[in-house]
Amino acid sequence: MLPPNNSLTMPSCTALTSSRLVRVSLVTIAFVACCQLSPTNVTRADENEITSVKDEYRRSVLPLLTQYCFACHAEGADEGNFSLAEFASVDALMSDTQKWWAVLRNVRSDVMPPDGEDQPTDAQKRLLTQWITGRVFASSRDESDPGPGTLRRLNRLEYGNTIRDLMGVEFDTSVEFPPDDTGNGFDNNADALSISPLLTEKYVEAAREIVDLAVPKASQVIPSRLLEADAFEISNHANSERISFEEEATAIVKFEVAHDANYQVIVPILINGSFDFNPARARVRIRLDDEVLHDYEYGWTSGIQDEVSVERTLSRGEHSLGFELNPVAPKDAGAGESKDEKTFVRLQIQAVQIQGPQDPSQWKKPDGYERFFHLDTPPQDVAERRQYACEVLRRFCRRAFRGPVDENYLSRLMDVAGFSPSEEDAAPVESQESTSFEQRIGRGITAVLASPRFLFRVEQPDVASAEMFPEVDEFSFASRLSYFLWSTMPDEELLQLAERGELKKNLVGQIERMLRDERSERLIENFVGQWLQVRDVESVSIEPLAALGVSEEYEQLVDYLESTVSGRSAPPEDASQEHLDAYRRYREIREWRNKLDGDVRRDMAEETERLVSYVLHENRSLVELVDADYAFLNERLAKHYGVPGIEGDEIHKVKLPPGSPLGGVLTQGTFLVVTSNPTRTSPVKRGLFILDNILGTPSPPAPAMVPELEASAEQSHIENPTVRQLMELHRSEALCSSCHARFDPLGLAFENFTAIGTWRDQEYGQPVQPAGRLISGESFDNVTELKKVLAGSRRTDFYRCLSERMLSYAIGRSLELGDEIALEQITNELESNQGRAQSLITAIVNSPAFRRMRRLPVEADRP
Repeated sequence: MLPPNNSLTMPSCTALTSSRLVRVSLVTIAFVACCQLSPTNVTRADENEITSVKDEYRRSVLPLLTQYCFACHAEGADEGNFSLAEFASVDALMSDTQKWWAVLRNVRSDVMPPDGEDQPTDAQKRLLTQWITGRVFASSRDESDPGPGTLRRLNRLEYGNTIRDLMGVEFDTSVEFPPDDTGNGFDNNADALSISPLLTEKYVEAAREIVDLAVPKASQVIPSRLLEADAFEISNHANSERISFEEEATAIVKFEVAHDANYQVIVPILINGSFDFNPARARVRIRLDDEVLHDYEYGWTSGIQDEVSVERTLSRGEHSLGFELNPVAPKDAGAGESKDEKTFVRLQIQAVQIQGPQDPSQWKKPDGYERFFHLDTPPQDVAERRQYACEVLRRFCRRAFRGPVDENYLSRLMDVAGFSPSEEDAAPVESQESTSFEQRIGRGITAVLASPRFLFRVEQPDVASAEMFPEVDEFSFASRLSYFLWSTMPDEELLQLAERGELKKNLVGQIERMLRDERSERLIENFVGQWLQVRDVESVSIEPLAALGVSEEYEQLVDYLESTVSGRSAPPEDASQEHLDAYRRYREIREWRNKLDGDVRRDMAEETERLVSYVLHENRSLVELVDADYAFLNERLAKHYGVPGIEGDEIHKVKLPPGSPLGGVLTQGTFLVVTSNPTRTSPVKRGLFILDNILGTPSPPAPAMVPELEASAEQSHIENPTVRQLMELHRSEALCSSCHARFDPLGLAFENFTAIGTWRDQEYGQPVQPAGRLISGESFDNVTELKKVLAGSRRTDFYRCLSERMLSYAIGRSLELGDEIALEQITNELESNQGRAQSLITAIVNSPAFRRMRRLPVEADRP
């Protein structure tokens, strides 16, 4: 029912045809009536603002909706299940943000009004989009509002990188921790980074293991060196460290010592035998210079380990250590490793350890000692020792917690580490040697690594600010910056700038420095790996033969030939012509089977990463990610794509030949493979991928009752229908046509590329037809022209989509409608800077969502 006493006049509709005028008149009255305020629930303080919103809507927005939208989305018309005639009040009008988000997205991308209908001018579209973002989305949010706060756990990649930079050791998080969930397409999204009791236990176990690997257990250790197995010179087995019991052999390594001193020499012995018994036996001697250290006869075993450990005085200079192996069983007794024999006995050469000098005066600091301890040895005085321990733990906590540590926490940590006054004063230092100073520091570090303060990124507001949306403090900002660009903790330069309160003042220089650092490649690996699904290219299931259209008869031929010519480097001399043809076809098919092996997949992933890295670090225009006249290829990839004249295994920048369809991420194997089905291309997946990740205009999910594309083949009378023909049949269903009009033209434009990324001109003997017309009206004849459309008239859509994705990644949360203001500013910044890649980074870092946080209410303010 319409509110009474409607005094607002209906806007002029002279631009409408008479039939459309009749259709929208009542809807217009209803919409105008929605703007008539009722005094109920409206405070006097809000009256001016609400009246302003109402007047602006009535004066500027309603005429546009009436002229361009109501005919299809009002007065009983709800095409696409979308109606604008449901509001009963101004509050309802302003609160239905999801509906306005759909309007904004479709108008901004020229999807609505549809091609062929009257189109609003650029000024009208700008007016409508600015009203939606500035009034509807921002009606309950200040422009400086950074959105909801996040308490983010380090994902397993960030954890592994942080451990490497903090502790100096590698820790394989992919083995120790389960995969992280994703939110909004990224695994650093706070909403997806939950923590369970089981994961908490794993963090505690990991802390113990990492500390055991990284933290020295004493201030001085015996020097030790390894003589690796590959350093031995082995007679009769030049390319192997496994010495057969069949023939005599020697293995010798030379080494030098720097001092006349006592050394411990530790030589491991490993004998391996085949599963089945072999009667071979051999005498194994170990010599140190001219002295025999070990002499023993060994026989077959499924695996026996022995060790020779002796202490000897060695003079300064060169020495040698060697194995001698002498068979003692006859050669015809069953020993041997001829190609046809299946049993064996072998001596496995392993690394030899030389420890010394044994004199404590010549011992050295353990590796990595300076990382944790800043004095050569702990003080002997108990009080000084405790003070030193406190300083060591404070320094470590500052780095581990990415900021200063609370003194109360530090006091409790000293107790955990065993440095409480009662424990330290109970006995002199000499009686505490069973647990060294370093071991107790390690105990404290274990507690730090298992602490929520380390595992979670806890951020604080600037204490000098009393704003509701203050900027984060310098330490929190340093963490945001380093985990965005490096996926790891801040380095010492960032921390020192934060301590002096100078990081934000030197932001431009620090961004440039961080992008020059090799750790910025982690932004490429982690952001691009998820945005463009590069991570999936090595694991996605593709059947090359079926994807290349190899017939069933060929596959049957392969099964037959596997047992006849498989393994031959050439056909037999007496082969018939029929067999020669079969052999040639078999070799061809086997080559096809290897078209998408592991090396090619890894090359594809690196190709995409190298392109994005080049655009970012050279500060080039981001549109080159969509359309470029160069590519990053090696010989293997070039042959795969059909690009001549490229040699070598190293992927490098290549100028593409004129007319090449390659260039940009959309013609790279990563995109083409991950958007295909196991046995064929998928225009639907490819089109949806572009809508989601390039244009930022995702299509609604398909209804549950929509049939699979393959079902259309059963209705077709065409033998071996092409994918385009199947799509046309599928799209003829009314339920499918509206959505497919969005993504089909995009996906079908790439039909010249097979499911494994190779080029084809025909499918089932019919020419591929890549031409199409976008729902926004642009036409193209092939993929090259489509890329120019995406990089040209749809450039702003790409800027906005990429900005949205990277902003979400940078702040670790899904974006909300209120973030549209920040996105608009970032997009405008890109437009004004010709799309330069580093201007995107700078604009994101300067956005309120990145720099600010919502201040939590104090207890007195809470309900």
